[in-house]
Amino acid sequence: LEQCTSGVVVVAGANFDQWASVLDGLPVRTIRNERWQEGMGSSIRSGMAGVPESSLGVLLMLCDQPAVTAADLSRLISVWRSAPERIAASRYANDLGVPAIFPRRYWPQLRELKGKGGAKQIIRNAEAVSAVDMPKAAFDIDTLKQLERLKSQR
Repeated sequence: LEQCTSGVVVVAGANFDQWASVLDGLPVRTIRNERWQEGMGSSIRSGMAGVPESSLGVLLMLCDQPAVTAADLSRLISVWRSAPERIAASRYANDLGVPAIFPRRYWPQLRELKGKGGAKQIIRNAEAVSAVDMPKAAFDIDTLKQLERLKSQR
């Protein structure tokens, strides 16, 4: 996205070399998460190491939400820019989650995440969150059956 003026960081753990070769030539920075077995928290910590300190916010998203569009992300960015002191989080499946944008004051918490839990706990504990309806984010791919369903819809 052209709105990501500080750049894009992609974190991969298992099968890093395979993913890095797929991303080769794209304008992204790849980071190897050596501790990927620990879960989502370690991936977020690894990615935060690649975020320039000059950035005002960080947009976190997952690779397994293929229905999320550039228009969805643009809407999220627009909402965040209207209140940049707040987290802007996607609302889907009766909950808030990622994609989400975290202002700098939440970065220490992102850098300390552990275990399988991701950034959702930070969103839940935030004093104020700007919610952006994003029903497409509810579809994620966790199984081969879900991947096959996605392929059959294309």
